[in-house]
Amino acid sequence: MFKREPAPLNPLVLIMKKNVNQSLASPDAFRRRPSQAEPTEHHYQECDSQGFVFVVESTFPGGLEWFASNRNWIHAKLKEHGAIIFRGFTNQAASEFHDWMITVCSRTLKYEGRSSPRTKVFENVYTSTDYPPDRRIPFHNESSYRREFPTFIAFYCARPAEGGGQTGLVRTDQMLGRIPESIRLRFEERKWMYVRNFQPGVGMSWQESFCTDDKAQIEAHCRRESMTFQWLSNVHLQTRAIRDPIIVHPVTGEKCWFNHACFFHRTSLDPDIRAMLEEQLGVEYLPTNSFYGDGGEIDAKTIDQIRQAYLVNSVNIEWQTGDLLLVDNIMTAHCRAPYQGNRLIYAAMA
Repeated sequence: MFKREPAPLNPLVLIMKKNVNQSLASPDAFRRRPSQAEPTEHHYQECDSQGFVFVVESTFPGGLEWFASNRNWIHAKLKEHGAIIFRGFTNQAASEFHDWMITVCSRTLKYEGRSSPRTKVFENVYTSTDYPPDRRIPFHNESSYRREFPTFIAFYCARPAEGGGQTGLVRTDQMLGRIPESIRLRFEERKWMYVRNFQPGVGMSWQESFCTDDKAQIEAHCRRESMTFQWLSNVHLQTRAIRDPIIVHPVTGEKCWFNHACFFHRTSLDPDIRAMLEEQLGVEYLPTNSFYGDGGEIDAKTIDQIRQAYLVNSVNIEWQTGDLLLVDNIMTAHCRAPYQGNRLIYAAMA
């Protein structure tokens, strides 16, 4: 089911850089001969642990045909690196980004069981999280809180920010070596639980998160996702789910730190907002919060140590217009820096 063939077919001119923030080498050095329909040469520079992202730069406009014929090679590189940037290809509309995702990953997924607001711009293509630009979005693996989650997530840069707005990436298969052993063992033994409270005027509504206003459909969704649910009032829904914080990658066989424990923890809220919500709602009724699977509180020091582990060897992507970023969602976590300007990034999952 997860078999991928590593051999490339007629690869484009390729450059793998030590750091994705460095300028790519001039394409003039790799200009193709006019008689060739596709260049046959490709050039690599071995990357180190500070820049694991693989960069593919095109020296001439490329279409879906190249991606279709090199799909096995792309997935082999994704298995090796965890994330690939395709740079210098033709700019795309949302519909073309969807076609690209289908070509590379066969299908796209709806954004269900939502935890963050997004705007749908085309079939299974959404804006990246519609979150205030002055806020940082913490590291996370997309939908790791769900029983079923995407294997891949891709981003397309329609318009970069005027300042900031980098997408951070970090390998979760390397996280276990950075998290203190006592914390790792505690999570493996006790698992982790996330609690959500859907209340009018506070965070996402249950209608928005579950994409329906039918309570029966919501309850069926919760059962499929192995979530417990309780209607605390006619308009207040509370859900709980216990998940494994570490999973085995289905292709590489490596263990990966895969959860939203930091993302949902109440300390991820701005201190002023957290204090206000705790005073008004109580800790047990915050929009989101993380606990150990047995219901025990995860202390702030533990969360801070995990946050620091994310930062080690993370890479910041400086977006350029037209960039395509393909991410192995299990192997690689992502985040977003605050930004200025009218940044527009599309997202799709598979």
